[in-house]
Amino acid sequence: MELTIAHIKEILKDKNKDGSAETLLGEIAFQNRDALKSIADSTKGVTRSNTKWRRCEYIFIEIRPEETISLDTCLKGWKALAQSHGDQTLILEESYANWSIYNYKSEIIGHNHELEQLIKKLSENRRQGNFKNNSPSKSSFIKQHRKYFSALRTKPFMLLAGISGTGKSRIVREFAFKSCPKELQDKDGTEPDNFCMIEVKPNWHDSTELLGYWSNLNKRYMFTKFTKFLVKAKMYPNVPFFVCLDEMNLAPVEQYFAEFLSVLETRTHPNNEKEIRTGSLVDKEYFRIFSAIENTHNKETGEPALKYKNDKEIYQALFGLKEADLNGIDETNATKTTLLDTGLTLPENVLVIGTVNMDDTTHQFSRKVIDRAMTIEMNGGALTDIFSDKDDLTYTEKPLTMDDLHAEYISAKEVIKNCSAVTGNEDILKYIKGETEDGLPQRLEEINKALYGTPFMVSYRVMNELTIYLAVLLDKAKEDGQEISLDVCKQFANTAIDRILLMKILPRVEGDDEMFRISEKERTAYGFSDQADDGHEITKLDWLRQIAPQHTEDNKDSYMAVDKLSEMIERLNRQSFTRFWP
Repeated sequence: MELTIAHIKEILKDKNKDGSAETLLGEIAFQNRDALKSIADSTKGVTRSNTKWRRCEYIFIEIRPEETISLDTCLKGWKALAQSHGDQTLILEESYANWSIYNYKSEIIGHNHELEQLIKKLSENRRQGNFKNNSPSKSSFIKQHRKYFSALRTKPFMLLAGISGTGKSRIVREFAFKSCPKELQDKDGTEPDNFCMIEVKPNWHDSTELLGYWSNLNKRYMFTKFTKFLVKAKMYPNVPFFVCLDEMNLAPVEQYFAEFLSVLETRTHPNNEKEIRTGSLVDKEYFRIFSAIENTHNKETGEPALKYKNDKEIYQALFGLKEADLNGIDETNATKTTLLDTGLTLPENVLVIGTVNMDDTTHQFSRKVIDRAMTIEMNGGALTDIFSDKDDLTYTEKPLTMDDLHAEYISAKEVIKNCSAVTGNEDILKYIKGETEDGLPQRLEEINKALYGTPFMVSYRVMNELTIYLAVLLDKAKEDGQEISLDVCKQFANTAIDRILLMKILPRVEGDDEMFRISEKERTAYGFSDQADDGHEITKLDWLRQIAPQHTEDNKDSYMAVDKLSEMIERLNRQSFTRFWP
């Protein structure tokens, strides 16, 4: 194939005036070295919103006669452009018709031979009309939903709260679509196999509907859709599996979900292994009985002989699958005998998300449940978005994996030992451990001062998950190439505190005027006046609002707890009662 820029454009260029071309993976742009030089020389950072080519998936940079811009300058510009927008590819002409292909990390991943293959692929996609212009790339999806990723990497149990119709269950389904590999995709494109919808019923008062039960009539354990789904997830350990507990609080969550909540707190890295393990949700004896051959015993041990001898065979039996149906399973993992040896534990690739409506038909959440979940309030977008041609529920060529959602840390101690941003900087280590006057624990203690005398004070679990959340943010920033200093760490700590206020502290808070009244002793000790500027009595919620990270007009989306507190204060002044929930 002739690899001159003119010939490549002839193959890939469409009728757009700017020379871009739509492909299966996104857009192609053709530029020269000046484009990257302008980014390399910029002191204002990279702006994508007003320049279409910067958002393209594949960027071709041609060399001109008597080129004066060096390769190093091009790569400097490329690094600045790609560091916040992964999965982009640079195709750089280093000399006439000689090309090098760079990934978003500025690593060379190919030359002319690989370019020929890429051009053939893109050309074929265009010929067949496989355009997915409205399907965001993996990196842009992560960026768009960063708060969900950060929450799930902190803990694999999340609550989505909001009024009915805001798309709570839809976003869980969207995550499943964007993380579903080809072997788990359905033909109709309606229900990915890594997604399980559990419709909670008002009459659930124990765990039998969720986890199953022993049937004396049938003399066997009755496995549920949920437990079978967990077994399936064990077959695909690198694929995220999503459980959506729809209308989760139609029944008392503390009753039917108690076993799950307890097992969730047993997550651990045994013997410093990377794999996360938990206690058992379904005892091993039930799998042994399920696998046993009737009236047949092992001559040596005297135990019942087993028809199904490993996890894969049990999975096949539960779903009625043949060997030919087992596409893409992890054979090493599947041939283990964990179900027979330890029972059904919570696979680390299972992410449980409950949707929540708070009205007269639903039950309140106890602090026990909120304490163990990451809560995100969804208020919906602009009503005009309903007319958008964007289709979120589509499969993608580059699905998310557990590398994108894996929980690196379970405890604050692991952060101290394993987070490179912490271990590599003594000042950051001291800040997180609270060995300075304004350390991370001290920030949480300030919140507890404001909540003193109420049942809403927080303890070790919140401190633990605040530390993990901060580590998740630091890891992502470092992965994106950002230099982590103590000042940068403190900025991310503000973000983490804002999110923890919204996700774990404020959802617990509710009460009347008396609940939030500041005592005279506190007023004297901390210098509070009786009234705010607008005339309302200053309460503990006002105190919290002062402590919360403050935003300006330019960064309102960065710190949102202060606005939520303003909303709660306004409701308290108007109704003499307030709570987090809408």
